[in-house]
Amino acid sequence: MAAAGHGNGNGNGNGNGIVCSIVAASFREAAFVSPHWPDSWTCSMPRWCGGAVVRHNAYAAETGDSERFVTALVVEITPDEQVPVANCGHGLLHLLRDGVATALRLSACVPLGLAALADTPASSTMSPCPLGRPSCCPPTVRTHRDPRLRRKLYPLSERLQERASLAPDELPLSLYEDARRFSGRDQHDDITLLTVHRVDGRAGSG
Repeated sequence: MAAAGHGNGNGNGNGNGIVCSIVAASFREAAFVSPHWPDSWTCSMPRWCGGAVVRHNAYAAETGDSERFVTALVVEITPDEQVPVANCGHGLLHLLRDGVATALRLSACVPLGLAALADTPASSTMSPCPLGRPSCCPPTVRTHRDPRLRRKLYPLSERLQERASLAPDELPLSLYEDARRFSGRDQHDDITLLTVHRVDGRAGSG
């Protein structure tokens, strides 16, 4: 699961790191209870972690702190060519194959902590995840901005396409260095990229 915290409508603040830590702890805790979930893993995980954000916000309201939410991309890696994905308000999942980077259009769910605003519970979409090339889950690199370009968003899809033929272990560092150049090295937020490379039914990450 890739996740990024937001609050006050601007996505900044120390509280975002706290709420992301809460979601990470909830995710680890889920390992002990997920075998008993009646629904699929990718549908149940957003509800489980979203509940942790709601409890955090209830405490924040009592202490005068800002309420927050967390965008997340939940992917269940299976041996199959099609894997279930739940996109909770997060950046696009990209598939890299045969030198082509494709942004996958997935059904969107509300971010973690905002389920009360949705008409339906979180759902998952089957997404291709073939062997041999990486898939990229970008939590925050899309919001990295160039101060010289009036806060223009980092063109992730374009830059991925330029690097679609790179080896899986070369891609993350190349994108990181490019994002740093894009911002003029005036970095005020994190740059995070998760890649999953499947070989012979196994998954490796970078």
